Amino acid sequence: MLSTLPGCSAEESNSPGSSEYEEFARPQIEFNPKTYVVYKTGEPINVDGVLEEASWEEVRWSDDFVPIDGTTETKPEHRTRVKLLWDEKYLYVAAELEEDDIWATMTERNAPLYLDNAFEIFVDPNADTHNYLEFEINALGTIWDLFLTKPYRDGAQALSNWNLLDHQSAVALEGSINNPDDDDNKWSVEIALPMEALLEVAPGSREVRQGDRWKVNFARAQRRLEVKDGTYQLEENPATNEPCGPEFAVWSPQGLNNIHYPEMWGVVQFSGKIAGEEEEQFRQEPGERVRWALRQLYYEMREYKLNYGSYTDDPEVLGIRDIDIEGMEFNPDIEVTTRMFEVSIPGIDGEQTWHIRQDGRVWSE
Repeated sequence: MLSTLPGCSAEESNSPGSSEYEEFARPQIEFNPKTYVVYKTGEPINVDGVLEEASWEEVRWSDDFVPIDGTTETKPEHRTRVKLLWDEKYLYVAAELEEDDIWATMTERNAPLYLDNAFEIFVDPNADTHNYLEFEINALGTIWDLFLTKPYRDGAQALSNWNLLDHQSAVALEGSINNPDDDDNKWSVEIALPMEALLEVAPGSREVRQGDRWKVNFARAQRRLEVKDGTYQLEENPATNEPCGPEFAVWSPQGLNNIHYPEMWGVVQFSGKIAGEEEEQFRQEPGERVRWALRQLYYEMREYKLNYGSYTDDPEVLGIRDIDIEGMEFNPDIEVTTRMFEVSIPGIDGEQTWHIRQDGRVWSE
């Protein structure tokens, strides 16, 4: 999605100029990404939208999706959940979207499907928050696939003319589409994302191995509808007489109304075991916490520059003493110029050094 337009229930934002100090948008929830172990398929998967293979029966559903900002206990009106499988050629994603009124309008590839009702996938294989993929599909089976060089906050180029080759996708309906006169139950999607294309955005990675972890998230864009003259129409905000914007539910909450904060996405771990044969536990990666500590410093740097026009290496100003990594002291090396910065810190295992810079990219060497 290009933006997270507010639904009718969105609170009014503060008026421009209400505060002289400008805050850089950052997550407002505890850092605790969702996790999921992805098992291998035990047989070929027929991508038809119907999860009839034995391997699908053997793997668990994810936790139900929650509001994107994660700051409220209110559940989305409709349940959404996903399952994952993989083999050497594909990452398989299945989603179940409960729905009373199955509706979609867009039929052209790479149309802005987040303005329809749509299911969305985001994949960052090397967790550097740069060069990641977005794949969306609506109940008509229309897709939007794009490549983002970095998040929008960091000056992204969103390449909609980039096409994901050799993918497969299908939709199955329990009900009928765009028909207010019947009773709908849900729509389901089944998607095969080609590993070769996914790995192209992770330099140095040419195969998926046992224990590999990727940053991934899933989202559902949902519009409010009403029936007029026997057809679905977008519900209007009575205060503006404009259509209500889409509302978003996600697998791993973001902590703010923006899906393009990849550091908040969930983590999937690839297992070499066949689905149903033996259970494997998710193992936390020590680097995840180091990356998060660096990300907090990145937020402080960006906010400082918003207000003072340059970066700073002053630990007191940046609040470094308030950043904590369990089991180690956060004592980074900070290099700044007026327009750039790079922060470095040894990893928990001491065998690698982690870095983050002004455009948000985080990496180790």
